[in-house]
Order: sequence, then C-alpha cells, then structure tokens
Amino acid sequence: LDAVIPRAAAGGAAVEGAVQAAVSSFDSDNRVMLDREVLLHFRDTPTKHRVMDGVTADLLAALETAPVPGARPASLGGRCDLLAVDSTGRLLAVEVKPKSVSTITWSAAQAIVYARLLNLWLRDDPDAVEILSGMISQRKMLGLVNSQTPVPSPQGGVVPIVAVQRGMSQELRGRLFTVRTHL
Repeated sequence: LDAVIPRAAAGGAAVEGAVQAAVSSFDSDNRVMLDREVLLHFRDTPTKHRVMDGVTADLLAALETAPVPGARPASLGGRCDLLAVDSTGRLLAVEVKPKSVSTITWSAAQAIVYARLLNLWLRDDPDAVEILSGMISQRKMLGLVNSQTPVPSPQGGVVPIVAVQRGMSQELRGRLFTVRTHL
C-alpha cells in the first residue's frame, strides 16, 4: 500500500477511506480495481440476517478460540472495501487496513465474509456476470482499464485478500497471521 499512499507511508494519519481511494486507483497487469465499499443488498431484513448468519457464524465461533489477546468482534460486516478482478478473471474481495489499526487482527475473517457473500451473489443472481461486465466496460470507456481485462465468471470464485499498509507493528502482523492460520 505504500506505493499508493505516500502521505500515510511517511507517517501521517491514514484514514481508511483515504487508503481505499488510493488503492482503488492502483491497477496493474495483475489486477484491476472495480469498485469500493461494495455492499450487497437483500430482498428483506430477515433474508439479510439469515444470509449474514450463514456466512459469519463459523468464523465468529472460530475467532472466540483464536490464540490472540483482545476483545473479539461481535459481528463481521458485509461491506467489502474493494472489489477487484485479477488477470485470470477471478474476483478479489479486498479488506484494506492502515498500518496501525488494531482490527488488522480480525481482517482475514472479514475478507472471508466478503468473499463468501460475493460467491453467493455470483452463484444465485443470474445478472451478476452482466453487472460485472458492465462495470468493466464503464472503466474501459473511461480509460481506467485495458481491453484485456477479463470478465469474471461464477466458476472462478472469489479470493479473499487483506491489504495492509507497510510498516505495521510486528505485534499486529503476528496477530493477523495467527488468526489467519487459526481460521
């Protein structure tokens, strides 16, 4: 993340929204950012609760026994920081963290939730691929992506990614990897 947030890398206070905005413009030959603050909508509140419980229950239970200090999250939200597509056409559900926030510890679980939600969307919504194709087409028309950007398919799956600004403490790094391994 240092490459796209020079002020934060220099030691300034990084606000998550500013980090997301910077990262969302960081395309490469390996990935293209499609959108930020991605939030899936549900038919109604009971459906939302049922789906969210289904994708978070096992993760929240696992976090209770994770061998790291600190209060456990009571929930794992449904808003993905960044949605990207890689050069093979897989969707990337990216959780973005500045280097000094304690929630880095739980970010692997957050990214998994987003990947699960997006996988459900790809599987269950017949318009999902068309929507993603439209997002890519819009970015192409604006000159933000190249013509080789593949359209994701439901078979490609969604990969959970955690992007943390360089320079996080060894303590937070250790907690992040301990939780990831535990999950």
